[in-house]
Amino acid sequence: MTERNADIIQSEIDYNIRLCTLHARCYRRVRAVLSFCSLAGGSAAMAGILSAQHDWAIAAGVTLALIPILDNVINPGDKSAAHEQLRRRYVELRQQLMRRQIDAAAADTQLHGLYAEQPDEIEGLRKAAQNDADLQRGLDPANKLSIWERVCHIFA
Repeated sequence: MTERNADIIQSEIDYNIRLCTLHARCYRRVRAVLSFCSLAGGSAAMAGILSAQHDWAIAAGVTLALIPILDNVINPGDKSAAHEQLRRRYVELRQQLMRRQIDAAAADTQLHGLYAEQPDEIEGLRKAAQNDADLQRGLDPANKLSIWERVCHIFA
């Protein structure tokens, strides 16, 4: 591994802090949407609405039945917590580097160790996180976001 300077490492840490923040927020919002749909689907008001719309009743019933399955498969609560925990570890590493408690080589080694612990990621948030980190550092955003990436960024 070639030795990199502290500014480059700090830039990567800033990016990863922002990426973890976006992921944690996104998964919290997914969890909220799934919880809302699950609660709304079980309400008497939803049953009343669907009873008047026979064409939609079957599709809505199947969709509402899939909500708990999606919640179980996606598991947004645990993913949000994992990203939040990893974000805290990146923040701690950044503080150690800025306070010169560790040198660049040790920070780089720890950074690569944290990469290995990265939980599931949403690809659409990568460029947005890089742009946010660039803005935070006073640089112009380098990445043009696709429509999907903009939607992911707005949702997160």
